[in-house]
Amino acid sequence: MAKKKEYTEFEVVKTSKKLEEQELSQIKEAVAKANEVQMQIGGVEAHKHTLLETLKLLNKEVESTQKILAAKYGDVTINLITGEFTENDAADKKD
Repeated sequence: MAKKKEYTEFEVVKTSKKLEEQELSQIKEAVAKANEVQMQIGGVEAHKHTLLETLKLLNKEVESTQKILAAKYGDVTINLITGEFTENDAADKKD
């Protein structure tokens, strides 16, 4: 009895060593899409790097401002919405 072909089996074409136009077009399109995604990822990573550097600078600015405010007002907790502050108790500190 003849073996029934599975749907994943293909006949081997040995007459030509060249892809059909549709096959070539399909693989070119897939490679082009993959390359485009890689380019976009590179752009996102470069933008991420820039944002991380900006964040570092902003964190330094926050620290600097905190030190200036601590020198002026002492050890306080500041409500960033109202601008009001309360003094921190020395008992709250754990040295």
